[in-house]
Amino acid sequence: MSNPYRSQPPRAFWRRTVSQVPPLEIGGWYEKRFSLDGARIATAGSCFAQHIGRRLHGHGFDRLDVEPPPELLDPSDHNRYGYGIFSGRYGNIYTTRQFLQLILRARGEFSPTEEFWCKGDGVVDPFRPTLEPEPFGSVHEMQVARKDHLERVRELFEQADVVVFTLGLTEAWFSRDDGSVFPLFPGDRCR
Repeated sequence: MSNPYRSQPPRAFWRRTVSQVPPLEIGGWYEKRFSLDGARIATAGSCFAQHIGRRLHGHGFDRLDVEPPPELLDPSDHNRYGYGIFSGRYGNIYTTRQFLQLILRARGEFSPTEEFWCKGDGVVDPFRPTLEPEPFGSVHEMQVARKDHLERVRELFEQADVVVFTLGLTEAWFSRDDGSVFPLFPGDRCR
C-alpha cells in the first residue's frame, strides 16, 4: 500500500505551507465561493450573530431589519427593547431546534402549548422572555405583539437571500408537553 500523503500538494502540510514560509507569503488558503454583494442578509442566533450583523451593516451590506424601532423611541433605548440587535426582535436563539421552531411558528406550522409565563404582575412570551424591560400587562397585549412579530419573521425569511445563524454555548430547555425549546430556564406558569 502506498503512503496517501505522497500525492498531496504542498498546501496540505503545515511545515511546507506555514511554519517554513514568511507570514505575508502564505497563500492559497482562501478561495471566494460566493458573493454577498447585493444579497439581503438576515442574522439570528447567539450574541455572536449580533456582532456579525453590526459589522455587515457597518461595511455597507444589506442586513435586513424587519422590526425597526418606532420613531418616537429614544435611540438609547433601542437595544433595551430588542431593536437593531438581530434582523427581527426574537432575542437570542441558541439552538437549531429553537431556530427551526421560530420558522415553523412564523409559517403557522407549529403552535406551542405553553402560551405565556407569569412575571410579577404581568406576563412574558416564553420564546422571547427578555424582549421587553417590563412584562406585558396582559396576555392579549403579549399575543398581539407576538402575532405581529411572527408575521414579520415570516416576511424576513421570504426576503432573505442569506441567513447568518450562530449557535449559542448554553443549555437548551425543552417542554415535556410538546418539545418546544425555550431560550432560558422556563418561567412560572400562571395559576
